[in-house]
Amino acid sequence: MKTVAICIDKENGLSFYGKRTSKDREIRKRLLEMADTLAVDSYTAGQFEHEEAKKLDIMDDPAGIKEGTAFLELQDIPDDADRIILFRWPKKYPSDRFLTFRFSGWRKISKEEFPGFSHEKILMEIYERKN
Repeated sequence: MKTVAICIDKENGLSFYGKRTSKDREIRKRLLEMADTLAVDSYTAGQFEHEEAKKLDIMDDPAGIKEGTAFLELQDIPDDADRIILFRWPKKYPSDRFLTFRFSGWRKISKEEFPGFSHEKILMEIYERKN
C-alpha cells in the first residue's frame, strides 16, 4: 500500500516560492509513529531532528515509491496513492502552489484534531480509495 502524507493550509495552499508554508514537530512525531520508514526528499529531511532522521529514506522523488509512506511538501498527491494522510493548518499562509488533487473516488476513514507545537490545533484526515 502506498500512503502519501501532505500538509496544506485552510485554503489548500502547499508552498510559497518553493518553500513549505509551515511545519510542526507534532506532525513529524505522528508520521514517525505511523510509518516504519518515511520516504522524503532532502528538503523535507531538513526539518527532522537527528534521532528522527534514522527512520527517513531520503530520495530525489519520494512520490515515486511503490509502497510505504511518503511525506510530500512541495508537490501534489500522486495518482497512484492508495491512502492519504492530510494535515490541515488552521489558517491561511501565503501560497503560490495549491493542492489540486480531487477526492472523488476516495472515502474519509478518520478525522482528528490535535494540538500542535507551533499551531493551536491541526486537523488530520485519513482517506482511502473506494473499492
